[in-house]
Amino acid sequence: MKKTTAKTITSVILVIFLLCISLQSVTVYAFPSHSIEKNATRNNNTNNTYEYFNISSGEATVYARYVGYQNITTGAQIDIKIQRKVLFTWVDVNNGQPNNTWTDYVTGYQGSVTHSLQLPGRGNYRALITYTVYGYGGSPDVIDVIKYDSY
Repeated sequence: MKKTTAKTITSVILVIFLLCISLQSVTVYAFPSHSIEKNATRNNNTNNTYEYFNISSGEATVYARYVGYQNITTGAQIDIKIQRKVLFTWVDVNNGQPNNTWTDYVTGYQGSVTHSLQLPGRGNYRALITYTVYGYGGSPDVIDVIKYDSY
């Protein structure tokens, strides 16, 4: 009888332990690391950024803008890529550019770029935007932003 009781207690403890571990995993995945949809603020050379990603009638439009500091920020490189979700992974959408990435160089303490692309079909899409902002405020600011849309 003692062996049965010991096995039962061990089984109950094991089940409780496994439940605790599984609940911890749910908590970790409740805040995915890829939801970086925010405006950047207060860096060496960048005051803020603003991004816009919209799909209308199959055409994706991405707008990216940075504002730096007058007499400090000298310019920026803005890289933009659009990806489509296929099963469980993200795949680059062909935009005709090397590495399927639009790369723009903007001079001055503020600037913006816009790119549009006819998408290959319906689905979930995201725009990956990387700002590298240069200036006299220190090392370049590298700001990554991801925006999502679907149609």
